[in-house]
Amino acid sequence: MFKCIKFFSFRKNALNDATINYVEILEKSFKEIGFDFIYCKSLSEINNGDIVLTIEVKDLFLLSLYKRNLKFINWYQGIVPEEAILMKKSWIRKIYLDFFEKTALKKCILNIFVSDAMNEHYQRKYKQKINSYFIMPCFNKEINLKSFQVVNKYERPTFVYAGSMHEWQCIDRMLDIYMELKSKLVNATLTILTSEIEVARKKLSEKGLNVNVKYVELSKLDEELSIYKYGFLIRDDIPVNRVSTPTKLNSYMANGIIPIFSNVISYYSNLNINNKIDLNNNSHDIQKIFDFENKSKITSNEILKEYTNLFSEVFSESNYINKLKIILKDIIV
Repeated sequence: MFKCIKFFSFRKNALNDATINYVEILEKSFKEIGFDFIYCKSLSEINNGDIVLTIEVKDLFLLSLYKRNLKFINWYQGIVPEEAILMKKSWIRKIYLDFFEKTALKKCILNIFVSDAMNEHYQRKYKQKINSYFIMPCFNKEINLKSFQVVNKYERPTFVYAGSMHEWQCIDRMLDIYMELKSKLVNATLTILTSEIEVARKKLSEKGLNVNVKYVELSKLDEELSIYKYGFLIRDDIPVNRVSTPTKLNSYMANGIIPIFSNVISYYSNLNINNKIDLNNNSHDIQKIFDFENKSKITSNEILKEYTNLFSEVFSESNYINKLKIILKDIIV
């Protein structure tokens, strides 16, 4: 019987702010069924026949060349071949990543996906049924009660965007939406929280917008987010976004911010809550924002109750640990 799970990556910085929380949840699940969890720093620590957790399909493929009879569990953070086209414009990179990805899906004793849409994507793409999988969205925050207690938080249409200025964040469309909102909601404000201040100011200058731009340290981000009513999460209708579960929505809602997001992010669009605004990919759909802003007054207690219920299931570490333990016992115990 196996006594440990080993984590390995050929990249030294594989564990970062975006991945460490997810891996730690998996680690706790393994430990609760009686397994040690070992972070391996070198290939020499991996033995033939080990169970190995990977978070990149490339690592899984390379490990299978170096060692024999390994049993793999892989977390698919995103659909990396399609990301290669989006970010690197590289078809060559996509071709070999497709091969790594298909290999991983076949070799794994358990595939961990971030959404049902991701599972469906793989089944369509490779025309094969994936029997062993687990769904857990990306999240890194719990409900921050202080953010729901800010006086007059929901009295005015205050909008925020927190993140990078990369093209795939759809900053231009977000600004266009805000410009149309501002024409009818004269007391509306937008704040952009980013480290790329000059890039943001250049975009705002091109649009002729007067918007507050600033950088906030990660340790103070929750405190800053606590004062806003709405948060933007706009995405294009492409495969990478359809399967994703960006942590930005989790961060917004943890701080009592009502998310405004593109409904191409199907996992979030299907959330059974009232206090969200999911937009179709056309400008006319922003009437949803006007309607939401003009409806009867909402209260902090109302938002807190609904979001707390959501977090207890959808963004709950203990919930996924308990579910994953059952699957792991069947697979490896």
